[in-house]
Amino acid sequence: MKIWQQYKDYLFSGEWHIHTSFTDGKNTILEYAEAADELKIPLLAFTEHVRKNLDYSYDDFIKEINDAQKKFPSVILLSGIEAKVLPHGALDCSANVFQMADYKLFAFHSFPENLEIYVSSIEKIIKHYSVDTWAHPGLFFKKYKNLKLSDEQLGHIFELMNNYNILLEINFRYNLPSINWIRRYLKISNNSNIIFGTDAHNIDDLQRAWKIKEEFKTYHKKISSDKINITSFLNWFIEKYPGDLKE
Repeated sequence: MKIWQQYKDYLFSGEWHIHTSFTDGKNTILEYAEAADELKIPLLAFTEHVRKNLDYSYDDFIKEINDAQKKFPSVILLSGIEAKVLPHGALDCSANVFQMADYKLFAFHSFPENLEIYVSSIEKIIKHYSVDTWAHPGLFFKKYKNLKLSDEQLGHIFELMNNYNILLEINFRYNLPSINWIRRYLKISNNSNIIFGTDAHNIDDLQRAWKIKEEFKTYHKKISSDKINITSFLNWFIEKYPGDLKE
């Protein structure tokens, strides 16, 4: 079982994409945990940037998470990684760190402008690595605007992701993926396997996402007694903040 399946009840209420002062984030693990405790956020996943040759100690990173967990037991704190996809389908992450991390994101940064290599690399990552989530999906196409996945290619990738229980992240930082991608994956995954990633780099980012979710919870209480689900939030979010996600 993947870690997100163990904590599936927190896919909406938790924060599943956070960067700390270990890399390019502003705040420490302890500061995030304290903020989450105050805001009643039940889960934080610290998905730190990694490379095969780290310039920080992942052991120290884990230790700080464990220390913060002891101080704030009401918040579930998970270790994680955001690993860059390399051409031809490898992750820029050591096997040891990959094994240590609870929650694993794969992402495309500084990837060559080649659609065939891009698609084959995604296939290999899905099949050969036990990853949890595709982070800021579609960022590659913001850089290379002349490239586009065909309907067949996108459907094939999404079918693979669904078969391997991989989540599609709706990323608040980059406003990705497109609404069309989201609706396509919701249909393939039977209205599941979607997660919201704040991609927080500071406490302000965390608070912004919390306020949006609280706004939806207030709205939802007025119209329904049903339990909040990802699809209902997504439909509201697209209508309420149409500029945040593009067709």
